[in-house]
Amino acid sequence: MYYMTNESHSKLIEELLLLSRKITDIKVKVSDKDFEFTSLIVCFGLHVFSSAEVILNLYKSMGEFFPATTGYVISRTMFEAIINARYISLEPEIRANQFIQYCHVNNKKHLDVLLKHKDTKNLVWKEYINKALCENWNSKKGEIENQYGQVKKKYTQKSKKGKMIKYRNWSGKTIRAMALDVDHEVEYDILYSELSSFVHTDVRLADRFLKFGKDNPYWSTRSGEYDIGNVLRHTATFLSCYLNLLADNFTVFYSQDIQNCWQSCADWQE
Repeated sequence: MYYMTNESHSKLIEELLLLSRKITDIKVKVSDKDFEFTSLIVCFGLHVFSSAEVILNLYKSMGEFFPATTGYVISRTMFEAIINARYISLEPEIRANQFIQYCHVNNKKHLDVLLKHKDTKNLVWKEYINKALCENWNSKKGEIENQYGQVKKKYTQKSKKGKMIKYRNWSGKTIRAMALDVDHEVEYDILYSELSSFVHTDVRLADRFLKFGKDNPYWSTRSGEYDIGNVLRHTATFLSCYLNLLADNFTVFYSQDIQNCWQSCADWQE
């Protein structure tokens, strides 16, 4: 177990980000059968790394006014990228293609909602929707319908009552179900539910801004040490998890390199 101050976690994130830059050493050709999987892993990685960099820069520049609630939101997206990437890595070729092809479902969904609301009485939205349709979506309608028709059967499943229902996302599984499949149940149950409070705006978000003085309550954007430390720790943990995924699938660095970063930055360990 490693014990670290906020400054030590900050240093750790810096070290891990230096290691992450080796992702540019990954080489693949479009003609390679693992091109789609490799491309997705790199793209997810770039999101995870840039998210960590944003959190680190916010911490360095804002100090005690570090926006912890925003940090929680950003780190949640890092966790989702990890779960998706690890789930895809279990069947790289099949699931990478399934993830990518789901774009045709998303395009169809977006086209449908634009058409549904194009005659809205809200003039601001009506102007936006009709401009989007005229400049982009109307000309692609036939192509979108055709591409959706080719893939839609891949994204349906039988309900418990035997009725065919559409996937809600590319995998047909919830984030929790995918987390279970990749042995991340503990991380999901402990971290993800807490982080979701700051995305879905429940009372735990409001509590971060309400303070109590001697006589009266007041409101402040100053973050507590607990929340700052939590965000930095989550960021370092998620960053390490993604780097380990890269180490498992590519040879740009090794798991021991990640472990060395933790050991060199820890204040003490037991």
